[in-house]
Amino acid sequence: MQEIITIHIGQCGVCVGLKYWESLADEHGLDCQGRFVGSSPLQLEKIGVNFAESQSGRHSPRAVFADLDSTSVAALSASSCTGLFRPDSLIEGTGEAASTYGRGYDSPGAKAMAESILTSVQRQLELSDRVRAVHIVHSLGGGTGSGLTSRLLQQGLSGVPVHTFSLFPGQPAIIEAYNATLCAPHLASSAEITYCWDLAGLRAASERPKPDIEDVNRTAANMMLGLTACVRFPGQLNLSPGKLASALVPLPRLHFLLSSLGWGSTHGNSVRELSARMLSPEAQLAACDPSAGRILSAAGIFRGRVPIQALDSALTDLRARREAVFPNWLTHAFSTGVCDIPPRGETVSAAFFVNSSSTANLVEQQATQVRKLFASGRAFFHLYQQEGITEGDMSEALDECDRLCSLYRETATA
Repeated sequence: MQEIITIHIGQCGVCVGLKYWESLADEHGLDCQGRFVGSSPLQLEKIGVNFAESQSGRHSPRAVFADLDSTSVAALSASSCTGLFRPDSLIEGTGEAASTYGRGYDSPGAKAMAESILTSVQRQLELSDRVRAVHIVHSLGGGTGSGLTSRLLQQGLSGVPVHTFSLFPGQPAIIEAYNATLCAPHLASSAEITYCWDLAGLRAASERPKPDIEDVNRTAANMMLGLTACVRFPGQLNLSPGKLASALVPLPRLHFLLSSLGWGSTHGNSVRELSARMLSPEAQLAACDPSAGRILSAAGIFRGRVPIQALDSALTDLRARREAVFPNWLTHAFSTGVCDIPPRGETVSAAFFVNSSSTANLVEQQATQVRKLFASGRAFFHLYQQEGITEGDMSEALDECDRLCSLYRETATA
């Protein structure tokens, strides 16, 4: 069995994590104490991918929750599902990151928390057969989400591939732009895959008139459920996170992916109708149009009884209709997975992942804002200097962001 360990960092990571594990427990028939109350042996068949079973038969998430500000972890501890989590997987700080990357990266509290996280991950690695990936859920705009994530990536996670679920600032405020720009080079150099979100995309994808933060967190969690469906349940075509990385990443640094969701009850039960959402700008979980650049690779993971022939036909037609957005060197555009078990309340659903050169815009937007701030007096940068971040550090981060964006565009036009 290939397990996945998930680290939830900062307020964003912890809040998305609570929704994710509540939904995972429901899909696998677990109550809020981790006891199996399901009705199908399929719910237990691969439950070990995400849950560790104790000698008493209780299942606990292979997860770590950490925040320098104790508020979000304390709220999780007080939730109705607190019994699902091992107490040693909840790591609370005694202070907060003051919204700055420097405090989240280099303060004594951040260094101590990073060691606690690594110790917890190492303990879980020792209790696992073969961990395929470590997932990190975080925000680039927050001090803990940007700084602590960067420290973990820099220190390494026992050589296990890291996939991040990264919330980008949509219209970055001053502090958020600094944080995101300092964090992005660590994602580029140390993560195997980065799944890109932003609030505007998550709100739109929730398809509610006035989406609240619960809707946003639920949408993010649903994307993670769709991503891991093939390794949790049986299906006609397996597309694991590892295979996804091999299929979607043409060069190691070009691993920033857009994602979207399709629901049979909302968007149509046919494979053709669902597949149309793969490249739709309105469907993306980040406010970014994949067709505004070149599509370097794409994948769809379908849940439910999906005819393979119809799936192949729909994707072939999609490529033919959108031929102009694919580079000439791309011979195999789409990878697919099919999980036979649909989400609760649906007959069919899909999660789509696209590697487009337009994702460079998400990084470039942050760097552009930083350059404007530096040109107009370096507003609030003294807060970073107090934590040991120099102008040279920021200049180096900006150069790394530029190199990433240039590499995307050069590859797209090759």
